Amino acid sequence: KNQKEEEAIPLLEAVIAEAPEVIDAYYTLANCHYKKKDYVEAMRLYQKTLALRPDHDYAMIGLADTLVAQGKIDDAIAGYDHFLSQDPGNAQIAKAFDDAIQRVSELKVEDARKKAEENGKDADRAQVFTLVMMTIGVVLALALGAFISRLISIPLRRGVDFAKGVAE
Repeated sequence: KNQKEEEAIPLLEAVIAEAPEVIDAYYTLANCHYKKKDYVEAMRLYQKTLALRPDHDYAMIGLADTLVAQGKIDDAIAGYDHFLSQDPGNAQIAKAFDDAIQRVSELKVEDARKKAEENGKDADRAQVFTLVMMTIGVVLALALGAFISRLISIPLRRGVDFAKGVAE
């Protein structure tokens, strides 16, 4: 597929060089760059198309779609909204606008799911850490208890031994 775009690009650039007033050459060239994922050049060419013909609805959609492809969803929605204000009855732009809104809601749900997973992992880590620390605390308490018991029992044992010696 990219091979067709690669072949078309120099031909379209030649058309633009010979006849810069051919608006659809800019638009088609923008589409070629979009398909190649060269979004910067695609945006520049969609904007050039719109500069020559501000009501070119396909260029409007292409420009906003390029923003979506770059992850600039909020900018794309603003673009669709702007284009709809210019042509409120344009069904193609309205559908593209709805698709972008849907994409935003999908991204928000995905972000929320990822955050919940991360928080879950953090909660699991915290639980494990807490259990480990509690275990260490219990072991230390037992060791300290045993040590203190020995310290206390030595003088007591000596006292008992002394008492036994006196009684004998």
